[in-house]
Amino acid sequence: MQLRLEHHICGFFVGTLPQAPQQNIFLGLPLELIPEEVAWLVDQGHAYIVDDKLRHQLYIENVTPKDVLSIKEKRITDIKRQNIEYKQNLLEKEFSTSFLKDSSNLDSIVSSLDNNDTEDDIPRNIIVPTKSKKSLYAMPIELSPKVKVDPSRYSVWKYLHDKGYYMTPGLKFGAHYLAYPGDPLKYHSHFLVNVMQWEQEFSIINIVGGGRLGTNVKKAWVIGANNPNTNIAHVFTVEWTGFG
Repeated sequence: MQLRLEHHICGFFVGTLPQAPQQNIFLGLPLELIPEEVAWLVDQGHAYIVDDKLRHQLYIENVTPKDVLSIKEKRITDIKRQNIEYKQNLLEKEFSTSFLKDSSNLDSIVSSLDNNDTEDDIPRNIIVPTKSKKSLYAMPIELSPKVKVDPSRYSVWKYLHDKGYYMTPGLKFGAHYLAYPGDPLKYHSHFLVNVMQWEQEFSIINIVGGGRLGTNVKKAWVIGANNPNTNIAHVFTVEWTGFG
């Protein structure tokens, strides 16, 4: 939500929801980003790229026997704590009458439960933090490498994004991007964005086709390119029959 609200980065959820694993209409984490979104986040200092395989391997190699012992101790402590909380929740649900106001009765009930522990009393899902000062998600010593992204596309994408537009892939309309004036969950896109090379030649038919396409789907067609000499993006809006 922070990416979406603060940075206008939408991305696409590609993970299965634990509560609904048999469908693929509503998805959850992880969030997949396009190269332009990643490049912008890195350039602005909001994110960095980590070699996931290498970082996990380094972390595993640096784990000491003391770290392992600490994890085991923490696990045992958490199991005991969560088991007590689980029993207390059972008591609150089953004995919500004034009978529980008598502390002696409550103690006897707890004692009875302790004497009849079963394996099912222990929650199956347990989060185990470690006492180690090492962190799997610590800032890597070597910061992000350069993101491989087309300079022209990134320049035009960044230009519109910095103007406040939410940018998403535009393949479904035959464009490189769709530009939204606000959150795509609240607004329809206003522009179909196609990126050209600075010296690229194209037929007038492409302009007519792009303008008519934009009009037919109630949008305007935008073409843009990056000047390699100044590294400045230039964009133009093409409308058909006065639409816009």
